[in-house]
Amino acid sequence: NLQLGALPTVIITEEDKALKAKRHELFNHYLNHKGTDIPNGRKNSTDRTVIESIIASFGRQYIPESYKIKILVEDPDDEKHQVIETKNDTLNDLRQVAHLVVWEATYKYIWKSNKKNIDYKDRFGFCIFASNYLKFQLRLHLRKINKDRIYGTLPDSDHVRKLYTMLP
Repeated sequence: NLQLGALPTVIITEEDKALKAKRHELFNHYLNHKGTDIPNGRKNSTDRTVIESIIASFGRQYIPESYKIKILVEDPDDEKHQVIETKNDTLNDLRQVAHLVVWEATYKYIWKSNKKNIDYKDRFGFCIFASNYLKFQLRLHLRKINKDRIYGTLPDSDHVRKLYTMLP
């Protein structure tokens, strides 16, 4: 233990290294996959990547509260040079969720970590699997966000639950 450490890092096999490399390869491939690369796909589509197209289509479904920022241009004392700009971080939030979902999809695709033990490699190409998984997870994420906005949420702790049950 003193020479090798307590963590089992020595046990990593060549097969594990190859699977991790394959996971990174699939992840980077999907992030750079364009709509024009799809066989028998529309050739008149833009040069956006597939993931950006999916994010943009889901970005139109959810419009959060926007906030305004004052940007000072040139002279800060003159009110004519103050510009109020509206900021909206919807696409950035969805992009972060989408990247995490694609990373999770690579795990499911390679190691088939579901309870039914379906081998996704035999049934689907990775891009098709990742796109469908991404659409499903983004729909689920937006539903959860909208539910929390409409009904509100409470912090999950014992004190809050006790107060909440004592209210009626």
